[in-house]
Amino acid sequence: MSLPALFSGMHALLSELEGLLSECQVFLWPGPCCVCGDDLPAEARAVVCPDCWAALPRREERGCPVCDLPGVADPAACPGACPDCRGARVLSATVAAFVYEEAVVALHRRLKFEGAIDLVPPFADAMTRAWWTRARRPDEVDLVLPVPPDPLRWTARRRVPRRLARAVATRLELPLSPRALAKTRPTRSLTGRSARERRSILSGAFRARPELVAERRVLVVDDVVTTGATLREAARALLAAGARRVDALVLARTPHGRAGARDRAPDRAPDRAPGSQSV
Repeated sequence: MSLPALFSGMHALLSELEGLLSECQVFLWPGPCCVCGDDLPAEARAVVCPDCWAALPRREERGCPVCDLPGVADPAACPGACPDCRGARVLSATVAAFVYEEAVVALHRRLKFEGAIDLVPPFADAMTRAWWTRARRPDEVDLVLPVPPDPLRWTARRRVPRRLARAVATRLELPLSPRALAKTRPTRSLTGRSARERRSILSGAFRARPELVAERRVLVVDDVVTTGATLREAARALLAAGARRVDALVLARTPHGRAGARDRAPDRAPDRAPGSQSV
């Protein structure tokens, strides 16, 4: 065998070994934590080290009991005193597991835009823990359902609320009904929109099935609440279909400074729920 042929054969063999080692390295070395960059210990979950999981900003301080906006000056005066609710009381309460800042933003983007579904179990654990510790009536729920996706958007991110809702329903040992609520028309993107624009875009965009929600206490699951517009419109549709009460459980809540173009001046009268009657 000629020397060039020998070198060529050795190069091919080394290339195959390199590929094999690359495939096996996840078992030999899990890699760096995607938050701090340190090596992951064996007990790490979803490429996040235990210290970084523990340091995520939990949603614990007092805030609006209806939309869970942090930092509301007088929670007892909500929803009237809340700049996002503006007197609306279609939702009974909202519970968020985290504040949408710091590493939570990066991890949420990994889940929503990069398809990192290994984050779903630990996120669902945190959401379930938040529900049991922060909800006023955590055991008074009959049904779990996700915020439905836009009918014309087929990207992977549309499945995030359903994945979280399924995992939460399993942990709460409650039935999941993804078909109980539907989005009836496509809507423009809410990114960068003011609270007023979000309400206008989402008005009347949901419809619920009375045969699935009537006389039921419903828990709606979503990933991030920005102004609450999506959850309020979903709650209106559920209440109109006969639901007894609608609560919400979300992965994270944006603090008021992060929402960007929230308009603060009142622009409409307080909402009324049927019979007494974005995110």
